[in-house]
Amino acid sequence: MKRKVVNLGGSCLMVSIPAKWAKAHDVKKGDELVIEETNNSLVLKTDSEPKPSSISLDISDLDKSLIITNILSAYLKGFDEIHLRYEKSSVNRTAEIIEGMTSMLVGVEIIDQKDGSCILKDLSSHSYEEFNNLLKRILNLLQNMANDCVEGVKNNDKSRLENLVHKKRNIRKLIYFCYRSLNKINYGNSANSHFLFNLLSNFETITEVYRLIGKEKPTKFTSEKMFVKVNELLSEFSVLYFVRESKKIIAFKKKIREIYTSINHGYKAFPENILLLSRLTVIINSIDNSLKILLYLN
Repeated sequence: MKRKVVNLGGSCLMVSIPAKWAKAHDVKKGDELVIEETNNSLVLKTDSEPKPSSISLDISDLDKSLIITNILSAYLKGFDEIHLRYEKSSVNRTAEIIEGMTSMLVGVEIIDQKDGSCILKDLSSHSYEEFNNLLKRILNLLQNMANDCVEGVKNNDKSRLENLVHKKRNIRKLIYFCYRSLNKINYGNSANSHFLFNLLSNFETITEVYRLIGKEKPTKFTSEKMFVKVNELLSEFSVLYFVRESKKIIAFKKKIREIYTSINHGYKAFPENILLLSRLTVIINSIDNSLKILLYLN
């Protein structure tokens, strides 16, 4: 949809509002609209609160994995209320699954629960500023997880390694909320949203790989320097995301290539750490892909 800009004289420019949108939101002559600036976009809003979107799901006769998938899908798509229906005979089992889901979804609470039905409601807010703050928090938690992983492997600290699964859950919880936010706010423009979805997917991959390393508990650890270098890459990317300087990005790309080369040599030099090195390669690939995405973001 395109609209031509009209000059009303001097520096005053005007663009018309689509009639369909105005009718849908009951916008009339004399009403005030809120305009928010985001990079090269203007977001037009009515002063009134939008009506909450809702979806009804019948989860009767579904197994645990399908119940989880249905609820998670509705959450990620941005529905404000999720109305669930299920058989009264399975109330206890289903309620336990639903309560488990609410604990892993930011902002979602059970606001009504009866025999055979339940309503989940999102009580959080979504904004560009909040999204960026959460992204910064995710990167910080990822770095913390990476450091715990290398220390756990180096010192054979089983407790620290086993705790990585809890760190993964906390990070995944925030990533899910960011996915949802992108569907709610359409970050900047559709292209940016697409790139940010992929960026979050890379973060998910990195989190899962660190969890796998902790689960595998490498008994021989002769490639510590490479592990540390990969963690340093993650830390540097966290800085680059918010301070995008061309010289630093070029230096960062060079460092990625150098670590790729080191790991390729490591496959021959440290055969006892082949599995660990393959895991680190996946992390580097994810960081490399994230850097490419960073270059495309406005």
